Amino acid sequence: MIPLQIRLKNFLDSVSIVADERRQRSMWVERRLPDGSFMISLGELYAQFFDDNDIDNFIADELDVAPLDPKQRSAIRSFRDALNSFSKAPGKSESFETDAELIEDAEWKQLTMLAKTTLDAFTNAGL
Repeated sequence: MIPLQIRLKNFLDSVSIVADERRQRSMWVERRLPDGSFMISLGELYAQFFDDNDIDNFIADELDVAPLDPKQRSAIRSFRDALNSFSKAPGKSESFETDAELIEDAEWKQLTMLAKTTLDAFTNAGL
């Protein structure tokens, strides 16, 4: 079992990539990275979020008893559901010719906004 603080850090790191269009554009379109950053593709982002964080099992087994605010629990579930829906939409992830098209996609922009809201739920709580 992954300790909660580590799980939350990893979760918020993944969410922060989705929340930051400038970072996405820098990584995926311009292929530039700020000092200390690393390249992460959309596929790697999905793997990091769903697999490395084991988010589905965390939500099923631990989230409801974790010492989190109800808004934080809701934010985790909502973001997971939205990213899962986007990643599994038939042909959606593969339908973009370029990463620039992904960043401009209306559904991706909605995910970006949801990611910002998710981060706010944790930032306002001091995590």
